[in-house]
Amino acid sequence: HPAVNDLSERDFDKLLTTSQRAMALQIIALDNEAIVLEKSTKYNKMVSKMERALMLRGDVFGTVSIEYETYIERLVYACNIYAMEVLSLAESVNKRRRKQRHKNLAMALTLLKKAEKYTLSKDFSYSNRVFLKAYTLVSLSHLYKVLGKLGAAQSYLEQVVHIELHKQIFYNSAAVRINLAYLKAIRQSPYDLHLLLKQAIFLLQSLLEGRSNALSDDFTSAHKDIFYTKD
Repeated sequence: HPAVNDLSERDFDKLLTTSQRAMALQIIALDNEAIVLEKSTKYNKMVSKMERALMLRGDVFGTVSIEYETYIERLVYACNIYAMEVLSLAESVNKRRRKQRHKNLAMALTLLKKAEKYTLSKDFSYSNRVFLKAYTLVSLSHLYKVLGKLGAAQSYLEQVVHIELHKQIFYNSAAVRINLAYLKAIRQSPYDLHLLLKQAIFLLQSLLEGRSNALSDDFTSAHKDIFYTKD
């Protein structure tokens, strides 16, 4: 569960001033409120409490502290996890209940845009930040595919591939290529589908064989141009 009260007595021992101790008590209260809201599936309100708790953690521990970095990562995960949950609900809602479907889709978009904003922060480690950005981009792609905006969905996945090619940080590589192949095939040509599926198969075989260098330089240079074809 992303919403959790993670402050301990040891954390209080670090706090030297009365004002810091008072803010720490506010953090605990916000954490507990977020847990209650999470259980009630009031995710937008839960995330708002977590954002307030994050800000106070920065004030108390500093934005370069492990307490702040851990919590900002948890916040990004929370936005993604519950965006996908409400998106799943939106997909299962009867078409006659359009108002509820639109409400769920709007909540998913709000949560993912918040996650995207926090992945731009430089207040936590580079590798974790880039990984969480890729994670969020995949979630956004799924949302826009559900919305029927296939161009945007494709663009988000192309950004994930860009991260892999240029930053060597990977998130669900084979699934990303399979979905990208599907979107490109619909929007462009079967040729794109053929090459991208070959890449997905290559990656799956590499994973099964235990090879860590699933995206070798030769393979990458031979096919990377396909990810940047313009409409």
